[in-house]
Amino acid sequence: MNNIRLNYKILIKTESPLHINDGGVHIDIIDSTVIKDSVGYPMIPGTTLKGSIRDFFHQKFDLPNKKYFELKLFGNFKKLEKQNKELNAKKGDFLYDFLKMGSLKFNDAKLLFFPINVYGDIVYITSPQILKNININFIFSEQNENFNIEWILKNKNFDLMYIDKYKIEGEIKDNTKKYLETLKKYFEGSNIIDINYSNILVVSDYLMKYLVDKNYYYRTGIVVDYETGVAKENLLYNLQLVPEDTIFITNINYIWDYGELLQSYKNLMKDKMEKIQMSVVLENLFEGYSKYILLTGIGMGTTRGFGRIKFEYKGGVENGNN
Repeated sequence: MNNIRLNYKILIKTESPLHINDGGVHIDIIDSTVIKDSVGYPMIPGTTLKGSIRDFFHQKFDLPNKKYFELKLFGNFKKLEKQNKELNAKKGDFLYDFLKMGSLKFNDAKLLFFPINVYGDIVYITSPQILKNININFIFSEQNENFNIEWILKNKNFDLMYIDKYKIEGEIKDNTKKYLETLKKYFEGSNIIDINYSNILVVSDYLMKYLVDKNYYYRTGIVVDYETGVAKENLLYNLQLVPEDTIFITNINYIWDYGELLQSYKNLMKDKMEKIQMSVVLENLFEGYSKYILLTGIGMGTTRGFGRIKFEYKGGVENGNN
């Protein structure tokens, strides 16, 4: 049985403000808020990433027998059904769902580091709850959890941090330093973030949520009549934006290990697909996409310069053979 599993750790850094709509209807001052996870932090949905990467694959990526690889990676059962009349998969069964979704599995990109501007420099804040998502257990003492929400990050240097008049040193800075080597090792080789003592601050989960909520960007735009192309009189909308330099983390997995259930599909496709190592295909795909998305952007307002991101991948060790 031929089985493959490729795992990629993905880091995403916003190079310009980002807006991915939460899909809701709002009647308050903000007409369009960014999509957030269950905690309330901004996120990039896996479906958005999948659509963006698939769009690049479809329009820009060059590969022999490209359409078959597109089906294998991203799925589309209706097209598969047309091209493979012998394939007997019914809606609701495992094979149908697998082929509909494809063998690339996308997860939501979750917030990792949020940028706070401190006298012209960027400090990246994170919290124990966020670090736990990457299996780093950071422990605050009880007294350090009780920050007043009115304290705002004001100043920093190599030895001290200030939240308004409260000087952060001792345990908090010691804890940050203690976990710094773990963070450095985790992000070793990354061009997206340089982990060092002067630009990383771990704050309590409570303070993290407060600072993120208070540091979104907001833009006002005009409402355009799509039939005439003319701005509607006295109609404006407000847009909530994730600031540039925000860093997200996610995983993309290639899974092709469903055994005999997919044998009929493999038999149908084997004569039409080149014997190309999938890890090479995905590495070239991600490399091309990283250049493409930095220029074109993702989400809403890309024509206004929003949504440009750095996309960095690491991993891809193969288990099994294609």
